[in-house]
Amino acid sequence: MEWVSRVLETVAQDNLHLEIDWNAIEHELGTRLPDDFKELAESIGVGEFSEYLYVDTSDKLDDFSVLGDLASIRRALERRPVAVRVYEPYQIFTPGEVGLLPWGRAVQEGVEFYWLAGGENPSQWPILARLDPSEEWYRFDMTVSEFVFRMLTGDEKVSPFRIPEVMGPPRYEVY
Repeated sequence: MEWVSRVLETVAQDNLHLEIDWNAIEHELGTRLPDDFKELAESIGVGEFSEYLYVDTSDKLDDFSVLGDLASIRRALERRPVAVRVYEPYQIFTPGEVGLLPWGRAVQEGVEFYWLAGGENPSQWPILARLDPSEEWYRFDMTVSEFVFRMLTGDEKVSPFRIPEVMGPPRYEVY
């Protein structure tokens, strides 16, 4: 896909061509994931962009996976049910309903990135993001790889989530 290639070119990263068992992950989630996101995950593996952005590209149940992030949120909400308010006016994703499904976060505490997941076509899920749980949500009608590309290149279309220029030229560190 065009945006994945642009991300790889921007950070001078070779495509890793990883094999990820998306059927198992999607079965566990109870929904399909966007093809663009899956291609990005297979291309870059686990790592971080410009010491700023983690994308949940792991195929394990860990801190760098969609499954791991979602499980962590659900555990926190079980311990403290009143915390659901921080996601309003949305709810956390459950299969068959529209809700927030995490796909990434910034190194900086509180910056979060989600899809508003649900519906027939995952490639049309909008991105919802915020700088802090106490702040407003921002909506972006684009794919994850387009969003990441625009973050890396300082595009105003993803303001205020552009990667700070002080972080230097765009790069990706594989873990």
